[in-house]
Amino acid sequence: MYRWSLLLAAVAAAVLVVACGGGGGDDNATKISDRVLRLGEGVGTEVEIFPGKVPDNLKDLLNPDKTSKDDPVELTPLPNAKLVGSARVTRVDGLHTFFLMYEVKQDEPAVSEAARGLFDETPWQIVGGQSSDGVTAYRFQSTRSSDLVGTVVVQPLASTETFEVVISRGGKEKKLTLHRHAFTPVLGAELDEREGGVVVSRLGAGEGSNAGLQEGDRVVKIGGKSIDNLASVSDALRQLGDGKDPVTSVMYVMQISPANPIVSPYVLPDPRPIPRSFGNVAPYLVLDRTIPIAVQWSVEAQGSTYQFVLLSEATLTDVADNYRNVLKRQNLAITSDAAQGTGTTIEFSTPDNSMQGSVEVDSFVQDDHYTQISITVQAEPGFSNATRPQTTPTPRATATATATAGAATATPTRTP
Repeated sequence: MYRWSLLLAAVAAAVLVVACGGGGGDDNATKISDRVLRLGEGVGTEVEIFPGKVPDNLKDLLNPDKTSKDDPVELTPLPNAKLVGSARVTRVDGLHTFFLMYEVKQDEPAVSEAARGLFDETPWQIVGGQSSDGVTAYRFQSTRSSDLVGTVVVQPLASTETFEVVISRGGKEKKLTLHRHAFTPVLGAELDEREGGVVVSRLGAGEGSNAGLQEGDRVVKIGGKSIDNLASVSDALRQLGDGKDPVTSVMYVMQISPANPIVSPYVLPDPRPIPRSFGNVAPYLVLDRTIPIAVQWSVEAQGSTYQFVLLSEATLTDVADNYRNVLKRQNLAITSDAAQGTGTTIEFSTPDNSMQGSVEVDSFVQDDHYTQISITVQAEPGFSNATRPQTTPTPRATATATATAGAATATPTRTP
């Protein structure tokens, strides 16, 4: 499922925020959920949060042909499931992603089995799944339309807000109360087996430190379970999840593709700033009257990498010729100059290969009035355009950039 991992991570945070708001439409909770779901999305993407209810238009989008009134496609909740809230994310092309969040007062294995059965019957069928560390996910799709695909994620929740740890310090036992923020919590401490028990050898930031745990403390009990060795610590923490009132989170992630995607007019964004460090590497690659619309870079010990996407109103041929001329004026070797379809890729390097990169020129798929320029540059640590060698090396391989009639158009490189 597209962007599956990112969406799950984002919506998991959003679910907790909405839940903490009590389902009452708390403004701050809704705003935070909105911001989380917008992570990685374009500025034209719509986001809407529905605390305690299902989106109004979900039923209509699941049944676009209106011919199945007697047997409609539905996202049926599990038995005894309580609706926490839902959300809708709609992109400019009409792609909808819905999130429905439930809680079930049952343990995770039983809820996972119920979810598998629910989504493996008409009008749904399960097409894949995964399970690890207490989390189970099933991918499903509609038996009636390839436009409907989804994932159901089942995960245990902490059924209590706190748990108790008994420690021995200076020969006296002391009871500490730790807040529980995970199904299987951690103490935030390194433990050693010594003196016939388990002792805190190093303390980090976390609930243990907040509750008053100290280095040298001997851990006596966790959640009422006696601690004799490190294995018993792990067992006691896991058994905190074996409460009398288990709670399991169930999340439906439903993606609905439009039968006829909407093609909206392209709106040119404000230019993205070029990083200052690029001025020491290859500033001449950002030509006049080009507009940076996507920028990504990293400067690390092993070198620097830059990826830019620029737009130009000049023709494909003129842009490619301009870059050939710029590279030659900079005494760089054009090591490859190749065409594929309407696009051209020019690769280049310095004489000692301490800086190298490529320029891809092609039509901009969102608006063919523009030419897209995708630039990738890699430079070794300490490289400076002002001090680089100026002798032009012999190109390894140079090809004439001639477009082949009828060839497939190259897919433009996108920068996240």
